Amino acid sequence: MIRKIFALSLLSTTVFSINAQLDPDNPMYRPTLYVPFREQYDNVVRKTEKKPVSTKTKNSVCVFCKDVQSNDDVKNFLMTRFEHNVVLLALFPYQRGHILIIPNAHVKNLADLHQEAREELMEIIAACSKIFEDVFNSDGTNIGINIGRAAGASKPDHVHIHAIPRFVTDKQSYIQLIAETRVVQWNMKKLYWQLKPAFDELKDKLYPRQIDDIGNYYESGQHEQEVQKVMEFVEYFKGAAQLKAAPILQGKK
Repeated sequence: MIRKIFALSLLSTTVFSINAQLDPDNPMYRPTLYVPFREQYDNVVRKTEKKPVSTKTKNSVCVFCKDVQSNDDVKNFLMTRFEHNVVLLALFPYQRGHILIIPNAHVKNLADLHQEAREELMEIIAACSKIFEDVFNSDGTNIGINIGRAAGASKPDHVHIHAIPRFVTDKQSYIQLIAETRVVQWNMKKLYWQLKPAFDELKDKLYPRQIDDIGNYYESGQHEQEVQKVMEFVEYFKGAAQLKAAPILQGKK
């Protein structure tokens, strides 16, 4: 009886069939059945089957925190340290130039970061497309962030952002789909030194270099020495200008 009632409810409810991918050549092409009335059943299942997921063992160490706290940036492919975030190459890249932008703070969500860290994070993300275009001549960029294990985050305890350059000529997706094999045909060390200058330059734009200790700058005599050098240049160019103008002045007399 229950089955008959459920079958009648299916027949009496509007169901739409739409195409998920418009391109029939796409290997992921498949139709999609749109059945919104089943949401009520899905919600019941989620409430009854939801279980806490342990994302961190008792004595485990966050790999991102380990990289941030390490002093060997080259070994860890950490390119640039900003005030609140770091940029490093992904050790398991989806594409040539795949980078990770990682906050220094060990937090799970963007909302847990303080405002300065989020603002800096967005400035770095915004610059990625232009950097990829300049360094790799890329055609597009993927920016991705997964919050939580259910969303696909492999390290859900420490929020991180993926930035990936994309190319219209890239055909490696087929071997990844069919053979479940990822092809890495680039040198990570070479990529590191290709990208590092661009992100270092971005840091200089965000944080113009300033003298750390103004008092020491004056007391050490450095200020006086630099002023003296400037005055010497002024006197030199002043003397040169006078010598150059002397014949003209004499002619006028």
